[in-house]
Amino acid sequence: MRPRTVICALLLVSASCLGTPTSVEAQSRAAVRHYERGREHYQAGRYPEAAEELEEAHRLDPNSPTLAYNLARVYELMGDYDRATSYYSRLIEMTPEDDAQHVSAQAALERVRGAQAALDAQREEQLAADEERRAREEQARQEALREAERQAREEATVETERRLGRRGRADGLFYGSAALAIGALGGGSVLGFYALRQDNEADDWVVGPNHSARQRSAAQASARRMAIGADLLLGTGVAAGVSALLLYYLRERHPQPDSASDLRLSLQPSHAGVTLWIGGDL
Repeated sequence: MRPRTVICALLLVSASCLGTPTSVEAQSRAAVRHYERGREHYQAGRYPEAAEELEEAHRLDPNSPTLAYNLARVYELMGDYDRATSYYSRLIEMTPEDDAQHVSAQAALERVRGAQAALDAQREEQLAADEERRAREEQARQEALREAERQAREEATVETERRLGRRGRADGLFYGSAALAIGALGGGSVLGFYALRQDNEADDWVVGPNHSARQRSAAQASARRMAIGADLLLGTGVAAGVSALLLYYLRERHPQPDSASDLRLSLQPSHAGVTLWIGGDL
């Protein structure tokens, strides 16, 4: 920091521009007090407090090169390169080119600008590194989500296969329903075939000595009865086939002792034909 005598001399030189001698002296003394307090803070390493006191002194004496230099130096040490650049530039404007302080301020200005450029480059590198880190974290998160979804699908598939693997009981009920389905479907198909053939033959009959109208009506009635029987057999076969599938897939292959199935299968006549009833615990 510059000595007190330099500040006093500079303030006295600019006295004619500041007002009456009394006011100039009061401002000079106030500026010196702020300068001395700022120097104490500076020597103690309290740069923010030093900058505050020096700013107040500079407000009272804005044309002091010494205050401009001290403020520039304090802001440089604080890392506030924008303000340091401003005060070094002001100091260069205040001093002649052949002055040692002018040359020193130019060198300091280049130093501060280089430090600012390095800091900006460091910040850009840090921003780029942070962006790359966030991108890697997001990629890792997406990969973790995809892996979790894949594992969940695999576990669900394994569980489904495990459950299906436990089911499929082929016992007497299953074989009985399957045999009933096969027999009913086969009998319905055969009976339907004969019903259709007899109905076609009756339609082709010509009433004459060998075929009377009564015989033709009787043949058609017989064909209709066989067709109804074929429908009943086919319906029973389909119902028995569905029952066989249910009996196989809805029951465990090896039932637990406490979960024995109590399944009942029955056929009951109804006004529309035959009704297949399935009851009990699967």
